[in-house]
Order: sequence, then C-alpha cells, then structure tokens
Amino acid sequence: MENNPKLRETIPNIMNLLRAYQYSDAHMDVLRRHFYQVIDYYNAIGITYYKPGIYDSFLLQIEKEYTSGNLRQNLFWLYRKCAFFID
Repeated sequence: MENNPKLRETIPNIMNLLRAYQYSDAHMDVLRRHFYQVIDYYNAIGITYYKPGIYDSFLLQIEKEYTSGNLRQNLFWLYRKCAFFID
C-alpha cells in the first residue's frame, strides 16, 4: 500500500484537474462534499488507500440502494461520478 496514496489525499489533486473544465464554484463545492462521502464509505469497509477497481464494488452498493428506493437519483449520479473520478 505504500506506493498508493491515501484516498483523502487524492481529492485536492482531482479538484485541481476538474477546475480545467470550468465548473462553477458551487458545483465544485458539491463535488468536493460528495468525494468525501464516497471516501467515508470506502473507509467504512476498510479501504483507506487507493486500489484499482474499488469503483465496481461501490457502484454495486449504490445501485442496490437506488433500486430499493433508499437513494435519490441525483445522489446516485453524483456518487457514481465521484467514485469514477477517484478510480
């Protein structure tokens, strides 16, 4: 794990890359908040360092929550986008 960054340390780098797409400040704040929520999920299942493929397990989990009605559509898409960017 030493070569892989901690997930929380990746967020500033991702945010810097997204600034090139000229998202509004408000949208950047929303994305930042949801990045940390995705990382909190990963931490809860014991993943603190980046590893390829973590997106797939997260996607399965949020799809279950969405189809059961426990997750709103807009949050589903935001979480999915943030997890994709992290991966």
